[in-house]
Amino acid sequence: MYLKELSRRIQQLVEQSQVALSTKRSDQYTCDYVDSGKLAGLRASVLSFITMVYGKEHSHYSEFNQLLMAHMYTQNWIKSQSLRGLI
Repeated sequence: MYLKELSRRIQQLVEQSQVALSTKRSDQYTCDYVDSGKLAGLRASVLSFITMVYGKEHSHYSEFNQLLMAHMYTQNWIKSQSLRGLI
């Protein structure tokens, strides 16, 4: 992957992250959460990027995937600060 292409792809991920975070909502019973469809799309994009840059066996891939899977499927919400820390 060329440096210019890498830079463009990172910018796309930042923009996609901002879109996901813009859907952040709160209620009185849970923590903050974002739209699950936007988060699923972001997850796929980031995992694809990590795979291209580092490979699927790299710890970044498994750590990012485990964190998002836990939030998306067991609790059905995400703390926006946790997501920001990874991206």
